[in-house]
Amino acid sequence: MFDNFEVKPLFEDQFHERHQFTLNIEGNEFQGLFHEGEIHWFHPHPQKHLEDEHFKAVESKVHELMEEQQVQKVENFEVKPLFEGQIHARHQFSLNIQEDEYQGLYHDGEIHWLHPHPKQQLKEEHLKAVESKIHELMDEHQIQLFDNFEVKPLFEDQFHERHQFTLNVQGNEFQGLFHEGEIHWFHPHPKRQLEEGHLEDVESRVHDLLSDHLEH
Repeated sequence: MFDNFEVKPLFEDQFHERHQFTLNIEGNEFQGLFHEGEIHWFHPHPQKHLEDEHFKAVESKVHELMEEQQVQKVENFEVKPLFEGQIHARHQFSLNIQEDEYQGLYHDGEIHWLHPHPKQQLKEEHLKAVESKIHELMDEHQIQLFDNFEVKPLFEDQFHERHQFTLNVQGNEFQGLFHEGEIHWFHPHPKRQLEEGHLEDVESRVHDLLSDHLEH
């Protein structure tokens, strides 16, 4: 679509900070500014050289690459559980953005920033990209806590065949049945131990693993 995408910050760490980018399309170089989620093209404007659909695809790709640039500034992501095993369990996270450290709580799929809130330092589109990355990292973290997955068939090769599975989440063992694409948990049900968002991640992972198992 285009080549040689480069970005450099202007007025770095100042209130009116923005990013200048350059890219090459079919041998023609274009430049612009990216600020608060909007693209401001310099002269010559690429719309004069490209068909409308191609131009829209180029702008969509610029947005995608700018978000990747901003997310790459997230470093030292760490998570620790709070009130583990209790109904109000949640996770505290910390991360570093542009050398500034921020902390927050993650609960039921929502981010609650502690003071200072990064919105005081980051532009809105950068903050949205960072929060999207945090959701992704938390999903990965929660799935990593899922160990020792085992499956055995019940009533094998019979009409009412199903599969019993066991797994370990955060040191707790849970069991259930998988039948016709549905999970039926035994007692104790993991919803008593896990946040709703974490349970959804675990069940999604169980579906993936059992689907792989049944295919083989």
